[in-house]
Amino acid sequence: MAHRALVAYRDGDGYRLHYAHRGTGLAAAITPETPFGGRRDRSRPPPVPDRIAHQFDLASSRDDAVGTRVDPRPLARRLDPADVLAAVDPTIESLVVVGPADETSTYLVCPLGLDGGEPLAVAGPTADEERLRRTLVTAKDRLGERVDDGALSPERARRALWQTLARLAPLYPIDDASFLRPD
Repeated sequence: MAHRALVAYRDGDGYRLHYAHRGTGLAAAITPETPFGGRRDRSRPPPVPDRIAHQFDLASSRDDAVGTRVDPRPLARRLDPADVLAAVDPTIESLVVVGPADETSTYLVCPLGLDGGEPLAVAGPTADEERLRRTLVTAKDRLGERVDDGALSPERARRALWQTLARLAPLYPIDDASFLRPD
């Protein structure tokens, strides 16, 4: 599966929200010279996930080609921090936040449900997204086995997963947008 990311650009008092289909390593590619992450390796943009297209009233397959890693056409403008997080769902793997000087922070979207779904949390910022992602997958597999064996309740497994992830990066529930508010 391709790595799906939402990219939130700080714009005055709010955020412009963009979509990127190949988000791995995206934060490092966003610079003042390449604000949309530079050139894509393919000319046709992948479709926007149905839930995101529906939420922002878009056609899921936008016809014109996009040549950059981040689609330069915003999904929405002037979003407050809570609205940015409301756009995140389990199909999104990371949230990249871009500050006014093009500084970036990557947050991993963590589905805490052992089946891969909700509840969601956001972990980061992290410089080692892959380590955090591996820990998430490994811990969910191990905890899921314990739940399946009856040795652990789903609620205790979610708490254990939360504690494991919180040792590696700051962890926020999906309804806590405090990390997106300006200082």
